[in-house]
Amino acid sequence: MAGDSISKNIDSSSINSVLIVSSLFGILHPNDMIPDYELMMKDKSPSGNRMHEWWREEFKRYHIVEMVGALYPGLKNIYCFMSMFTGYVDAVEDLGDRYDMFVVHVQNGNMYHSPGTWGKTLKSCLEVGASNPEAVARIIRPFGCELQNL
Repeated sequence: MAGDSISKNIDSSSINSVLIVSSLFGILHPNDMIPDYELMMKDKSPSGNRMHEWWREEFKRYHIVEMVGALYPGLKNIYCFMSMFTGYVDAVEDLGDRYDMFVVHVQNGNMYHSPGTWGKTLKSCLEVGASNPEAVARIIRPFGCELQNL
């Protein structure tokens, strides 16, 4: 099964450029265990900032752009399989200073439909090793998605 090979490739670090952005934990590896929680990037932190603002400042403080550059020296493009309207892209948008960033936009999506579509499109991209914008755009189109440049 293709999904099993993707998991094995992530485990073996053959696929090593997939990161998850969590409103509770920040940036995670796909193998990190994530418990259920009820925090969104648009929610307010105890300091009164939105979580995406708090994470953006934390990512600056810990030099996440430089860390990503060190971990993935050949990286040119970043694809966000996340909503532009929920704060997740806002949290990582400083990566756009160094990389070309794209968002996979689910046309006719909503908070219930879009996460499943992002999962399917990411899986499809990983299965064929798509890494350039043209290939990603071609793969996501049948899922009712379009690639938007940030």
